[in-house]
Amino acid sequence: MSRPRAGYIGFNRVPAAEAESAPGVWTLREAEAARRDSADPYFSNVSLLLHMDGSGSTFVDSSGTPKTVTANGNATQSTAQSKFGGKSAYFDGNGDSLRIANPATSFGAFSGDFTVECWIRWNQLPPGDGSGNERQIVGQHIWAEAASGNWWCLLGISSGLVFYAAGGGSFEQASAPFGWSTGQWYHVAACRSGGTMRMFVDGAQRGQSAQITKTLFADNTRPLAIGGDSNNVSNMINGYIDELRITKGVARYTGSAFSVPAAPFSNW
Repeated sequence: MSRPRAGYIGFNRVPAAEAESAPGVWTLREAEAARRDSADPYFSNVSLLLHMDGSGSTFVDSSGTPKTVTANGNATQSTAQSKFGGKSAYFDGNGDSLRIANPATSFGAFSGDFTVECWIRWNQLPPGDGSGNERQIVGQHIWAEAASGNWWCLLGISSGLVFYAAGGGSFEQASAPFGWSTGQWYHVAACRSGGTMRMFVDGAQRGQSAQITKTLFADNTRPLAIGGDSNNVSNMINGYIDELRITKGVARYTGSAFSVPAAPFSNW
């Protein structure tokens, strides 16, 4: 078998007709162009990026400032379902969650724009819209705290999606009415831009609020939790989460609609 020529990398590719490389081989110039095309212009603002493609209970943060992610209960990376990459995080709804300790230190408190987004697939739909029947996708909430403390969370409820943020003895919320189904992947996103909060499901804006003004990641006593609440006792989802990303300082989606991601989030 012949070896690739100097200055070429990669195999199993058919280059464009005008490309200089041999069939099935990338030139360094083509590889760099492909990297630029797939780059995230806001990657330096990404504070958490979980592809959920690791091994078992070992979850890797692919952001530029990696955090330690601890799996609780039976939370694992499963090949049973995946939006991208062949795996996703699986939660059985009974004591499963992912947690990141000391979020005020590891993420840093902030009150500006942000985007929280992921793909979610429900095995069991949220049973209600209150009294502990919500299902936490990601956040810092320890249930039964009401408006006390500093916390935030993105929840799935039976009637859609809701974002809560608390501080100073009061809390604010933004809601996105939506009818979920089991066995289907949904892209969900919460974006704050200049004080306006927009909520999206599958690229369509489902709700908007100008009330979300609280500071996020202002407290180290509540871990950031994914798939359940921060004390790991309630509000746990039964289903799968894939491609979870938190972007600080940037509202990625500000219009009434956008094209949902068609590939895994970029690592650069």
